[in-house]
Amino acid sequence: LAPPPGAAGRPGESAGTGCGQFRPGTLEAGGICEDGPMDFPVYVPGYAVEGPLGSGGDTSEWVAREEAGGRRVALKLLHLPDTGVRERARRELALTTAVEHPHVLPVYGIVDAPGALVIVREIADGGSMADLLAARGALTPGEIVTVCAPAAQALAELHLLGLVHGDVSPDTVVFSTD
Repeated sequence: LAPPPGAAGRPGESAGTGCGQFRPGTLEAGGICEDGPMDFPVYVPGYAVEGPLGSGGDTSEWVAREEAGGRRVALKLLHLPDTGVRERARRELALTTAVEHPHVLPVYGIVDAPGALVIVREIADGGSMADLLAARGALTPGEIVTVCAPAAQALAELHLLGLVHGDVSPDTVVFSTD
């Protein structure tokens, strides 16, 4: 699939925050941006990338909008060049699409891209616990309970389903604006 005319991610056009060094990739992905981790490097059919949410380690995360319904989502790009690791991650991530819990962000889908997987999920636009700690410093005991109790409930639900989060940190505890 080639990107539609005028879509971000076409060779020579901006994808997310801009892509000056675009290298054509597979037809399914539309190509790969070589400007670094803050440029959305792949075309994801059906989504218009609006901008970066952040990056760290082997991931970058982006705000996007579904072209069909207009729903805002997060696209999390997992850089996994090894095909065996990518396939194992895909199988594990597929299990998360069935999780329904008020404190677990819904996963809407998983998209294959060259050297990566893209997780399409609900956007948590209220920042992270890391953001909160950076802005305010230490939390009060009541605030800690308010944040940690729902996180513990979410982890308990995952464990009941045989899933392990594997990366619980202030960066991965996120809030909605609700």
